[in-house]
Amino acid sequence: LAESIGSTISSVRINIRTNELLERSQQQAEEMAAQEEEMRQNMEELQATQEESTRKSAEMEGIVEALNTSSYVVEYNLDGHIQSVNDHFLHLLEVSKEEVIGTLHSAGMEFTDEQKDEYDQFWNDLRAGKVQRETTKVNFKNKELVFSETYTPIRNEEGEVYKVLKISNNITDLKE
Repeated sequence: LAESIGSTISSVRINIRTNELLERSQQQAEEMAAQEEEMRQNMEELQATQEESTRKSAEMEGIVEALNTSSYVVEYNLDGHIQSVNDHFLHLLEVSKEEVIGTLHSAGMEFTDEQKDEYDQFWNDLRAGKVQRETTKVNFKNKELVFSETYTPIRNEEGEVYKVLKISNNITDLKE
C-alpha cells in the first residue's frame, strides 16, 4: 500500500511538473505568436513606408526635372560660390560647367559702398534663413535680359542653412 501511495504521489508530482512545463511552453508559444504578429505588422508598415518613399522620390524627381527644364537653377555655398548649375542655365550663357563652378555670385559686378553694404546684407539674410526675391537686369551679348530670381536657403537635417538655391526665370518678354 505504501508503495502504491508513493508511486501515486510521484506520478502526481510528475504530472504537476509536466503541466507546469506545458503551461510555460504554451505561454511562450503565445508570446512568440504575438511577437511574430507584431513583426509582421512592422514589416507591412515598413513596406508601406518604402512604397510611399519611392512614390515621393519619383514625384520629387519629376518636380526637379520640371524646374530644370523651365527655370535657371544655381546652387551656391554660403560664401556665394557656385556649387552646381543646371544645363538650361549653361545653355543660356553658352558656357561649360567647368567655367562656372567655383565662381562667385558677385563675379563681374562692381559696387558702390552703399551697394556693397546692401549686397552683404542680402547674403547675411540668406545665411539667416530668409528667402530673397529680386528682379535683375543683365546685359548679355548686347542684349538686355530681365530675370525674376528667388534665392532659397536650404537646411540640413539639423535645421542649419548650408547652401542657397537660386531659381531664376527669364521675364524679359513680360517686361516689354
